[in-house]
Amino acid sequence: MSSAPDSRTGSLSKGERRFARLLVPAALLVGAALPLGLVFHARAANGVHGFPLDDPWIHLTYARTLHQHRSFAYFPGDPATAGSTAPLYTLLLAAGFGATSDEKLLSYALGIAFHLGFLILFARWASRSLGSAAWALGALLLVALDRRVGILTVSGMETSLFLLLVAWAFCARQAPRGWSWGLAVGLAVWVRPDGLVLALGFGLRDLFAWLRRPADTVFDARSRLLPWVPLSLLVIGYGLFNFSLGRELLPNTFAAKTALYAAKSRGEFVTGQLQSFLLGHGWLLLMPFALVAGAVTGGQLLGRREAPLADEAAFGLGLPLAYLALLPFAHRFERYLVPALPALAILSLGGLRQALAWVRRRAPALAGRALPVSLGAVLVVACVLHAQGVALAVTEYRYYCHYHYQRHERTGRWIAAHTPPGAVVAAHDVGAVGYYSQRRIVDLAGLVSPEIVRHMGKPDYFEQLHRIFGREKVTHLALLRSWLELDNVEPLFVAHPVPEVMEVYAWAPPRAHLVPPHVTAERNLAAYELSSGRVAVGHERLKRLAREDPQSARTWMLLAEASLRRGDRPAGRKALDRVLRLNPDHPVARAWVARLARGAT
Repeated sequence: MSSAPDSRTGSLSKGERRFARLLVPAALLVGAALPLGLVFHARAANGVHGFPLDDPWIHLTYARTLHQHRSFAYFPGDPATAGSTAPLYTLLLAAGFGATSDEKLLSYALGIAFHLGFLILFARWASRSLGSAAWALGALLLVALDRRVGILTVSGMETSLFLLLVAWAFCARQAPRGWSWGLAVGLAVWVRPDGLVLALGFGLRDLFAWLRRPADTVFDARSRLLPWVPLSLLVIGYGLFNFSLGRELLPNTFAAKTALYAAKSRGEFVTGQLQSFLLGHGWLLLMPFALVAGAVTGGQLLGRREAPLADEAAFGLGLPLAYLALLPFAHRFERYLVPALPALAILSLGGLRQALAWVRRRAPALAGRALPVSLGAVLVVACVLHAQGVALAVTEYRYYCHYHYQRHERTGRWIAAHTPPGAVVAAHDVGAVGYYSQRRIVDLAGLVSPEIVRHMGKPDYFEQLHRIFGREKVTHLALLRSWLELDNVEPLFVAHPVPEVMEVYAWAPPRAHLVPPHVTAERNLAAYELSSGRVAVGHERLKRLAREDPQSARTWMLLAEASLRRGDRPAGRKALDRVLRLNPDHPVARAWVARLARGAT
């Protein structure tokens, strides 16, 4: 429901207006400092620029193909697919490739530009919602100095653009006849499907206001319905775009991530990622006030009273609830939930103001001295906790940039240098591998290979992978062993051995064997039991695994070790023979057989 600024907050005093002029410079200064500091520190520590996620290279690969070949495909010549969650962001990256070929510089520049635009609009949004430039500055600092916002700004992801469009939508909603919020929300849907949650929240708030309007109120249909024209056209266009590429109204990534993560426990999501998102660092002290403000807003709506924070409550609380219901997973840095932070910041400080007003009414004696002291202590502690988050962001950003450079980027570059141009690579992390290898990719997680999605988590998954590998003429695999293990062949390249092993293999069926992930996990547990001295327990576990998956040389190798440690040389030798039948090149098995032949143990 559009409304004038004065109906929400009241006009600002002359002093407040003077203070409000400082918000934009503060937004620019604070907004640029943290992300730029993260980039420069990581570059100095790692020796190269990087990204803290693998997904940015998915956007970049689509954008490069679009720029060079005018096709929304992952590899030139392949069919177009709806594998980009953020087609608008991909289009902007494609346009950016006309100015620079440096993919990291391009991503950093766009991220910081969108971030600064977001903070400028957020300062305006918060001033109007909170009715105070001082309180708006507090909200601005809470968001700008949040470690997750700083990291995602220079992560190569679409988050900053989405935040910019969310802030534009809220600012437009506050204008007397602000219709452009429909355009902003429609564009936001083209950046993340989460924009539909924003549209739903605005729509329900408008519907609720219309149903509970006084009987003598004139319904201004034109101003109420006008924003829904661009919003509807953009949402319909988004659905048609995805349907034309993937026969689904949402991007293929939605189905892939749902198949991959929907089985996760909602209880663990609430007590883990959602709790961390809502109560991390300075939010620990302030977020409870958001719940207070949300409850007050609900009471205002039910009582047909003005509810100035209804839009913020709908999106700030609605987005986490949508993920809880549809996809209980927030990903690294809780990045799927981060767009709710600005609304929650306003809701938190709005709730704090409501609590202060209540204390002044009910206990005016406290308002003289104890209340300001208590409030000051809360804000100081919140700032200290937030500063700890900034320090953590520096460490996290450096670590994860190095992590993905060592495993994903180096793997992609190795494939480019050591495989023929016609090689076809199957991988489950396809971002940097696809971008730097410039080889055709079969995506084992289904993000850019839609056919695989319907088999994920099903009994026929491995059978279908073999069929698809044959049809697509897969020549190599690039795998993190903790996600999917290939056995019975030796790797051509090991990018980084710890803590997650990234390896490149030649695909050589029928010898090469894909190991079910639960077998890998159980074998790792058995290895731990052997190293801890619980040989009998580990031995029994390995015997069961060998019966369940008899084609894994690594399982038989551990079973040989367990048998020999128990003094059962015939069983150990039998297990070693099985290893060499499955993998004749296994160096450790060959060495052990030679030792046993000499009578050594």
